[in-house]
Amino acid sequence: MCTEISTSSLDYFSAIAPSLIAVVAVVIASQQWFTNRNTLKLQLFDRRIEVYQSITHYLGFVQVGDPANKQEEHIKFLRATKDAYYLFGNDIKAFVKEVKEKSNELQSLEREFSGNISEEDRKASIKKQSEIDNWLRNTLINIEPKFEKYLKLRH
Repeated sequence: MCTEISTSSLDYFSAIAPSLIAVVAVVIASQQWFTNRNTLKLQLFDRRIEVYQSITHYLGFVQVGDPANKQEEHIKFLRATKDAYYLFGNDIKAFVKEVKEKSNELQSLEREFSGNISEEDRKASIKKQSEIDNWLRNTLINIEPKFEKYLKLRH
């Protein structure tokens, strides 16, 4: 009788073993999937935060930075934000484009201002530069909500 129980128990465990192995394999595979997904999210976050930081750095630099380094900082900004078109949605793409346009316009006005222009044009240039500076300052102050949905890590 003891051999019958041992044989039937062995048959039972032999029958259930492949199912248990399959369940363990599914659990391991799902854990690997979650880990890979979170790794991808972290890598995307790292790339996005670089773009965010370059934008905030540039906006801050335009406000208080050394004018002699403005062109160099502008080039760094352009290089750092070229990937924004692939990393963010249309809202950030439009935002980055607007920042680029405003900063290009500001640089153009500053170059114009240093040339030989009439007093009326000089006043108009100063007014336009002031408007762009205010826009850039306000943009820097209110930038977090624009990027919030892209920079929150949700698991």
